[in-house]
Amino acid sequence: SMKQCFRHTGIDLEVMEKNNERWIQLSQDFYADSLQDLAISAERLRQDPKDPLSPGEAAACRAALGALQWLATQTQVHICARVNLLLTELTVTKTLQTAKEIQSLIKEVRQDPVTLRLWHLPEVTHWQDMTVVTLADQAHANRPQGGSTGGYLTMLGGPQIAQGEAGRLSIVSWRD
Repeated sequence: SMKQCFRHTGIDLEVMEKNNERWIQLSQDFYADSLQDLAISAERLRQDPKDPLSPGEAAACRAALGALQWLATQTQVHICARVNLLLTELTVTKTLQTAKEIQSLIKEVRQDPVTLRLWHLPEVTHWQDMTVVTLADQAHANRPQGGSTGGYLTMLGGPQIAQGEAGRLSIVSWRD
């Protein structure tokens, strides 16, 4: 059963409780649903992927990526790297292929947006019981002009995580 729900900076925050478990749920489903298709006709998107984008088409792509960037930094951790790589492609290669990929990503996020859950951890009774886990990775020379990307994912869990045991982790920060 839901306890509280409110919208803050475009994110629906719900305090949830069910079967003796509690969590805070963060979603942008309404925002994802309202994402507009890329302002380039479907007919144009079916043309040769190697075609260069016009200045107007490039501007439409930038606007769409701006809308996606808000999702990527707030709740949609799974699209973060793709949005940033598409921003690079847009400034470097500027082809219709990039526009097609942006439209595909818009459809994907509208169909299946991710909801983050920040779990109440009953095993944490003092802040020093918390275990912070950060995973980091890097891809060398994977950008169009040879640049590299790197990212991290930071999660919080209970003391059992530090002992190598299984337990719940809540994603609290990420970056590409």
